[in-house]
Amino acid sequence: EFFQPDQELIPTQIEIARRSVSESVSGLPAAPSLVVAAPKMGSKRAASQVTTAAAKRRLTTDPVQAKALVVADSLLAADAEALPVSAAAMLAPLATVSLAKPQDSRHEFETKVVDMVEEALRNIKEQGEKKLEEAKGKVDGVFDDKAARQEACERAKAALVELEGSIPPKKAALAQATEARDSCLEALKTAQRAQREGDKDCVAIEEQRAEVQKAIEALAELKITSDDSKQSKLAVKAVVDTCKACNVDPTLKDHAPQVLRKDPGTRSDFDKVVIEQLEHTLARLLAGFDEALALSAPARDERAAVVQAAQTAAEAAEQEVAARTEELRA
Repeated sequence: EFFQPDQELIPTQIEIARRSVSESVSGLPAAPSLVVAAPKMGSKRAASQVTTAAAKRRLTTDPVQAKALVVADSLLAADAEALPVSAAAMLAPLATVSLAKPQDSRHEFETKVVDMVEEALRNIKEQGEKKLEEAKGKVDGVFDDKAARQEACERAKAALVELEGSIPPKKAALAQATEARDSCLEALKTAQRAQREGDKDCVAIEEQRAEVQKAIEALAELKITSDDSKQSKLAVKAVVDTCKACNVDPTLKDHAPQVLRKDPGTRSDFDKVVIEQLEHTLARLLAGFDEALALSAPARDERAAVVQAAQTAAEAAEQEVAARTEELRA
């Protein structure tokens, strides 16, 4: 707060103010109005009431009293940053009384009030001058700010024109990249279809070769041991199924199951011949498949190379589309 008077002296101060106002303004209940209108701490409405009461007192014909009321009104109208509302509301009535008296006849308390009024007015003046300088600074900078804003606006307009001019070429580049990407994807699909069709026979041969290889391994196991176990039964089945699938000689195919189920120690010479013929037959089948795969390998590799090239081209085209899209967004 601007000042903090001794709480014990406040009743005496108010009484002095009441007596002084009554003496200076005859016929008006000055002092009671001032004291009653004193606001609660921080109340702006109460401060406006004091201002109204002070305005009524301008009816006085005493020039000194009129000047004192002008000072009081100045205190009440002060910015809260220079003089808090509560301090102004308390100080204004006291100032009206104290300033109305000649200097040599003032009470000690009234002299202190005058000093406080003087300090308050000085603070109000300094605050006003400070705000005036700030306002002048803003006003003086208006033209500079305006020029800077105009310059920024012109730069933005030029940038906009440049940006608008660059959009059509970028759109055209994106459309071209998209068309090239679509063409590459179509070429990739065509190459993949050709690969599937061309490799169909090779894939079938590879599957048959795998079955023959499995049968050869199963026959090798059955030559060593054959019993009623699940593993032996599966081995016999693998050999017999392969013979059927590969159109092995019917006589050899018919004798194979019975011979393979026998214990190796109980097999006759005929059984051993059957097993030997099975081995030769399966070996010839395996060799035939290997030869067929070797003959088809060049064409198969060529088809794979075409697919790989198409895949690489499609990926590059996709990256180009992404680059052109990002360029358009930038």
